[in-house]
Amino acid sequence: MLGPLVENPIFTSALPFLPPSPHPNAGGCDKVYISTSDVQMHANYHRKDSAIMQEGFQRFRASEDCNQPGCSFSGQRTTHFHCMRTGCNYTFKNKADMEKHKTYHIKDEQLTKDGFKKFMKQEECPYEGCKFSRVVNHIHCIRPECNYVLHSSGQIFAHKVLTNTLLLHLVTTTE
Repeated sequence: MLGPLVENPIFTSALPFLPPSPHPNAGGCDKVYISTSDVQMHANYHRKDSAIMQEGFQRFRASEDCNQPGCSFSGQRTTHFHCMRTGCNYTFKNKADMEKHKTYHIKDEQLTKDGFKKFMKQEECPYEGCKFSRVVNHIHCIRPECNYVLHSSGQIFAHKVLTNTLLLHLVTTTE
């Protein structure tokens, strides 16, 4: 059964057609569709974006400009992604890079828990006078009173053992 007669903005005569279907709940989206299949397809669009956001990324389609300063894809009319983590400016085009970048953050969080902070060669190192800043990947020990810089993750275990041994020695000699 057809819906009520509604003035069709495309034609001057009143034609019977279904009233526009409500939009799937997506804040800030004002799209209105007449066909159920279009509504379902558009809902899928929002589901994909929501899933990507839950992974910590934002997708910009070729028709959308991110307007982010420093984004190499801004204005190129290409689908691309931004990492939404605080302090991370990583952007990429290939969705497969998403898993790789998520792994980077997981490893970085583990390093921080272990008392270290890794800086990539393209990053500005915030440690004053660091001669490795923007030169080579490196890892700073972030434990108090330690200014040691490691050049590979293979050195982490040995440095942790050394630091723990020194701390243990300090504790036993001060008691």
